[in-house]
Amino acid sequence: MKKCKCKKDRKCRGSKKTNKQKKSQCNPNPFADAVIPPCAEYLENDNVLVLDGELIYRSVNKIYVFITTSASNNGPTGSLGEALETNVEISITTFIIGLFINQVQMGVIEYDKTKPIHPDEKIDLLIHQCLQNICEEDKEENQYDSEMNEKTKESQKDEMGNKSDESEGANESQSQNSAEFNYKLTFIISNGNAIATFVKYQVNITELNYTILLALNRLEGDPGLYFPNNNYATPIPVNFYLAGLNIKFPIDPKCL
Repeated sequence: MKKCKCKKDRKCRGSKKTNKQKKSQCNPNPFADAVIPPCAEYLENDNVLVLDGELIYRSVNKIYVFITTSASNNGPTGSLGEALETNVEISITTFIIGLFINQVQMGVIEYDKTKPIHPDEKIDLLIHQCLQNICEEDKEENQYDSEMNEKTKESQKDEMGNKSDESEGANESQSQNSAEFNYKLTFIISNGNAIATFVKYQVNITELNYTILLALNRLEGDPGLYFPNNNYATPIPVNFYLAGLNIKFPIDPKCL
């Protein structure tokens, strides 16, 4: 009987496995011998795999969607003093709901409280309650505007003339010290770092819309979205398609 060469495990005595089988089991990384050929630099892509005698160039572009906030305040001279931007990654479902709410608030889509927006009944009820409150506020504002328009032009001029000096000074001081907040929906096609984007599309949304979408993001409970921007490609069909794209070239011995 041949002596077992394995020092840690003596159970391999009497094993009929070949040396090739043992080697494949002991190798934790079957691609350890893979190398990036010098000719890869001409394709401007170092992210190359060598597998079965072929060079594989992967597509790492994916779709990422975010809710974005930007805040800035003006300095004493009116110049930009400070600026802050945040991006919270959301699911494509939440993104579509955000687009719908934006269209409702803009008056493009007529709001109907009987039509479902979210598949979860409790979440759907929450969204409808928020939208109904906004619709009621909009009606009150429109009614107030119509009442203001009924005033005579002379009385409006008098009121504005008396307050013009005070309002100009107040507006000037507010513009110098007030912070400006903007909320957006952001759609990106990019690689994992999302820095140099292939496509970037943004839609301005209201603070209420942002708040609803942030709540939906937390209620979804997707562990991949727990971190605001963590290089997570959501499992949607288009991302699976992009992940399956690759370009293969047979290895030329002259390049090695």
